[in-house]
Amino acid sequence: MNKNNASLNGIIESGEYFLQLAENINEVFWLVSPDWDEVLYVSPAFEKIWGQKAEDLYQDPHIWTEMIHPDDRVQVIDDIPKDLNNIGESIDFREYRIKRPDGQILWIKARAYPIYDDNGQVFRIAGVAEDITERKHGELMMQNVAIAVSAQLGEAFFESLTLHLAKIFDLEYVFIALLDEYKEDSVNTIALCVDGEIVDNLSYDLAGTPCSHVVRDSSDKPRSYSCDIQQLFPDDHMLVDMDAESYVGVPLIDASGKNIGLVVVLSIKQIENIKQVENILQIFAVRTVAEMQRLKTEETLAKSSKEWSFAMDFFEDAIYLIDLDDKLLRANRSFYLMTGLTPALAVGRDITSIIHPEGEEIPCPVCKARKERRDEVIIMEKDHPDNSSGKPIQITVQIIRDNDSSPLSVLMGIRDLSNIRLKEKERAKLQHQLHQSQKMDALGKLTGGIAHDYNNMLGIILGYSDLLEDVLNDQPKLAKYVHEIHHAAERGAKLTKKLLAFSRQSTSEAERINLNSLLLNQQHMLEKTLTVRIKLVFDLAEDLWAVWIDASEMEDTIFNISINAMHAIETNGQLTIRSSNEQLNQLEAEALGLTSGDYVLLSITDTGCGMDEAIRDKIFEPFFSTKGEQGTGLGLSRVYGFVRSSGSAIKAYSEPGQGSQFALYFPRYHGNDQDEQLVEENKEVDIRGTETILIVDDEPALLRLSSEILKRHGFNVLSVESAKKALQILEHETVDLVFSDVIMPEMDGYQLAALVKEKYPAIKIQLASGFTDNRNMGMVDESLQQNLLFKPFNSQSLLQRIRERLNE
Repeated sequence: MNKNNASLNGIIESGEYFLQLAENINEVFWLVSPDWDEVLYVSPAFEKIWGQKAEDLYQDPHIWTEMIHPDDRVQVIDDIPKDLNNIGESIDFREYRIKRPDGQILWIKARAYPIYDDNGQVFRIAGVAEDITERKHGELMMQNVAIAVSAQLGEAFFESLTLHLAKIFDLEYVFIALLDEYKEDSVNTIALCVDGEIVDNLSYDLAGTPCSHVVRDSSDKPRSYSCDIQQLFPDDHMLVDMDAESYVGVPLIDASGKNIGLVVVLSIKQIENIKQVENILQIFAVRTVAEMQRLKTEETLAKSSKEWSFAMDFFEDAIYLIDLDDKLLRANRSFYLMTGLTPALAVGRDITSIIHPEGEEIPCPVCKARKERRDEVIIMEKDHPDNSSGKPIQITVQIIRDNDSSPLSVLMGIRDLSNIRLKEKERAKLQHQLHQSQKMDALGKLTGGIAHDYNNMLGIILGYSDLLEDVLNDQPKLAKYVHEIHHAAERGAKLTKKLLAFSRQSTSEAERINLNSLLLNQQHMLEKTLTVRIKLVFDLAEDLWAVWIDASEMEDTIFNISINAMHAIETNGQLTIRSSNEQLNQLEAEALGLTSGDYVLLSITDTGCGMDEAIRDKIFEPFFSTKGEQGTGLGLSRVYGFVRSSGSAIKAYSEPGQGSQFALYFPRYHGNDQDEQLVEENKEVDIRGTETILIVDDEPALLRLSSEILKRHGFNVLSVESAKKALQILEHETVDLVFSDVIMPEMDGYQLAALVKEKYPAIKIQLASGFTDNRNMGMVDESLQQNLLFKPFNSQSLLQRIRERLNE
């Protein structure tokens, strides 16, 4: 220290060099006595900064302290050391203000150094003082702006920043703008201050503007133009509109180093202290980018939170998140509905106080899994001691972990299994019903295929027995034999008809009937069958709609169900048969496997012993019976086949000890009584003819028989064994009517009929079949389907139907 003082003393004593240095620096250099009562030297800069003559200070050293601002005077006097032996290397004065004679306030920064003599005693104090007003004003301006915007967030922050920058620097225009994501070379302001007020934002094209240099420059440096800005950028019309003279622009640089916009100030006059403005704008540009990032993060978090809430509220499961101290963090709507709490009452609470209000968490397997930080799915039946919901539930424990597998929180879910199990039961029931239906379909197809071939054989027997009867009129004994053969064949045909009732393609002789009339005709027979111990009650609707079904099959259906009811009633009881008109909507119809529309409902209800679900699911299966060896199990399966083949539905309702009800839905028939009149009129038809008939049948014996019958009655007959050959015949032969089997290989009768109607519309068509097949049925019109001639047929039926078709 003594060495340094000695050097300082040497410099001072060098005289000329010291004066040259002191009198040419901007700072004030001074020398005072150790007691500060005598000013030995003050440099010329004193008069420039203090505004006071040096001679006055020499005469009255106290002028220095008197010029200190009253609010700062005490602190400066306190900073002067009182003990000369304990000064240290330097004396650092706190920054203070002075008041010049002209009233101007300046900020001063000063430092003093002790100078020691050869004996180590302080004999001088040297000091340096500088004017820091400009820097201090900048700092104060920054503080004022920072304080003003510190409490603002979002849009308010940007607007507040532009307002205060304009006010502090006395600027007419301040704006913050961001580059347009979709329009190149354009920015959009997010805060715009004009003449001290916030105005509407605008878009600003960058081409030919000073802003383009700010945002397109690769550096993050500001761009400043202290004057003549309009002359420098003549293409910027906004500058002209503003009458701008000066400009400062600072880029906004995000964390990735990308320029995203700029902060700009403009003035109609020259901007003073432009460097200071640059520095402050750069600082607040950084703060602006930080606020934008905060807003973006906040928006992302808000969006994420909203999406989480929406997604979680979408589920019926109660879902909730807890921290590692078992405190509830958040939950979905189902959780609050389940617990009866609100977020305000639940969030932050210990989850055990909500789920286990009695505090019994130790035996609970869910609590144990949570405590042990194990992922687990636990099923609790409604009678489980830790399940207070009264329902079967599934509880999921999922530990959320960080990248190091350390637990962060616990996500839990509670699912009510009641509806799920109900749906599973219903699904199993539907699956069983589908299985039953598939079994019935398979059996129906098998039965139909057998019956088709059997009907062909019966048709041959019936046809040739008819021919024999015609030629054996003079031989009664032989004619009797032929009659028995014919009768046996008819019995076989009836048996085939019953077998086909299993199939949905039953060959029933449908007609327009009124179920009320049919029931009333059968009432006496039913009463006799049911015996006196069972009371028969009819509850028949008036104006019942007609239906299109086989009357014989309908009678068998009623008797089958009634006889089953009689067997189900052990002592005395009642059988009630009701009819009504019903309109089924889409939902009701789909439940029955039907389409919506008008139906006639026939319900048959008994007071018998009823059936459980296991029996009820099997009653329509062939050969299933509850009567032991006394039952064949074919009655209700025939009913099922008949109902399905009629485009109808049957539903059984029964409970043990509650009786049974069979509900049959038949589509309403929209025809009229003319159909019945036509039948009567056609009974007296001449069955002979000379027209050309083309017969198509893949059964050779039936083909020969049909040809023989028609030829005997005068018709010209062509016969082929396939539809393909029939089409070849039609190319060069004139034919009046095509008589074709339906079930044939390669091309069936429906397909053949469609081609004939298309190519030869004048040719009449008559189809025949041992059983109907839905395949390709849609290729022909409804009249061909309704006028189908069912096998086996006798010669009279064939001739009459052919004659009817030719006469149409």
